[in-house]
Amino acid sequence: MVVGVEAYRRSGMTCTLASCIATSCGNTGTVRIDLAPAADDGTPPHQLGYRLALAGGVLPESMRALIGVDLAGDRPVLLRPTFDEVPSLDLLLSAVAIDAAGNESEPSEPFVVQFDGCTLAAVGDRCEDELDPDTDLSELWSAEWSGGADDVAEPGTSARAAGCTLARERTPALGLYGVTLGLLALASRRARSSPLAVRC
Repeated sequence: MVVGVEAYRRSGMTCTLASCIATSCGNTGTVRIDLAPAADDGTPPHQLGYRLALAGGVLPESMRALIGVDLAGDRPVLLRPTFDEVPSLDLLLSAVAIDAAGNESEPSEPFVVQFDGCTLAAVGDRCEDELDPDTDLSELWSAEWSGGADDVAEPGTSARAAGCTLARERTPALGLYGVTLGLLALASRRARSSPLAVRC
């Protein structure tokens, strides 16, 4: 039933020497649990519900309301620990499928929920520590962002999940060298339009 589990963070502000990009929702944490459709002859897969149970470890406060309760269908299941809680996640959970008549499957084998150490940059799907400091994030946005992540939506489209959007920010003060690089980057991008900042 459980085919994949991820626990990751997304930084609300990612800066390089060239530019900064911020999400309107700030720093976020996510546990994504991908579930295969349960076999049920009488209930379509999108109408099946699920319940998660704690099998080991300590739940962070922000996740307690969604454990042990029936969750409406559609996969994946997304839990929202806080940004600061994600690194300490060390849990065993199990999942039960619930059909339209209230019948329940056998619990899944317990699965591990742990942080893999990756904090995603505010744009794209790379970890922050994988980004070259000279990367122009506005170029990275144009080349790589497809709007497929759960935390951020592409400007000009409807927001997904948390409803965050991106906004380009000014380069922070980094001394004379940083200011010079910032001015050069700004001059090269003057003709480009900036993404709109839309609040959640």
